[in-house]
Amino acid sequence: MGVLQRYVMREVLAPLAAWLGFLFLLLWVMAFLRATDVLLGSAVTLTDVLKVTAYLAPHFVVQASAPALLLALLVGLGRLADDGELTAMQALGVAPRRLVVGPIVLSVALSGVLVALACTLQPDGLASVRELARTMIKKNLISDVKPGVFHDELLGFTLYAEGQQPDGQWRHVLVHDGRDPASPLLLLAQQGGVSAGDSLSSIELQLGQGEVHRALAGTEDDTHLTFEQGTVRLGLEEQYFQKNRLRAVSDEQSVQALWAAGEPARVSFHWRVGQTLMPIGFACLGAPLGLLRRGGGRARGLLLTFAGYLSYYLLARLFLSLADRSLLPPLAAGQLANVVFIAVGLLLLWRLDRRGLS
Repeated sequence: MGVLQRYVMREVLAPLAAWLGFLFLLLWVMAFLRATDVLLGSAVTLTDVLKVTAYLAPHFVVQASAPALLLALLVGLGRLADDGELTAMQALGVAPRRLVVGPIVLSVALSGVLVALACTLQPDGLASVRELARTMIKKNLISDVKPGVFHDELLGFTLYAEGQQPDGQWRHVLVHDGRDPASPLLLLAQQGGVSAGDSLSSIELQLGQGEVHRALAGTEDDTHLTFEQGTVRLGLEEQYFQKNRLRAVSDEQSVQALWAAGEPARVSFHWRVGQTLMPIGFACLGAPLGLLRRGGGRARGLLLTFAGYLSYYLLARLFLSLADRSLLPPLAAGQLANVVFIAVGLLLLWRLDRRGLS
């Protein structure tokens, strides 16, 4: 790669870093707003939030890289056009196709990074943030149980404690299990407390000196038992499903795992690979568009990036839908959107070579 190509690449690198940082922050804010009930919980610490950010960082980089590169090309190459440098290069006999070599090389390198992330850090991070979210939801539920307040966040359960003893134990505890409306369960205990237990999928109520009442379906009678010590496990799967907005289920499996899953996962595999190769398609289209820039500044770049990303997404979803109905091979479904962008970009570049930049 010659001096000219390296110069063009440097013009693109700075806006690429800036736009990647901006889109990363935007994705983080969107994820934070979706999960405020978890991340702003009473038991969540700054360390938990930093861990969530670190686990989600590879996923955000994969999502933001392609649009950030397209924006960088439109801004960087557009600046060369605005400053008249492209006109000067054309006057010296520099063909437009020589100016896109640097951006294409940069896109290939960026796609290599995304492939590495998709194979390792992205799925590992998403799996880790899923488990961390479950832990935070569990801690928040335990912390939110306060004496003197009816607690009904657990689906089907109502928990109440009249007060708290000096040792931290509750006194006069009531637990109502209404999951079976025909035969509800009522537990009354002199003392009790809540703990995390050994399982991540439940919390435990430790009750002492109490009694259990269960209504008999279809009658006015109930059964009555007393106990000295008892443990009630309350499942949290419904809370995890309702509150965990930090999951990205489709990206939690690595590309190796999707390939190993065989034929049922072939479409997902090729779509994931297609996502990692998006920067190449965006570079092939964005470089000629940047060279064609005529006024409009950043607003035009943002508009073209939005239109390009929306077009890519619609094309990709169309091809994936056809593959799901066995009307298109999985390989074609995952890569056709990139092929279309590359073809359109090469057509624009061919026209530029024939007509020049003026």
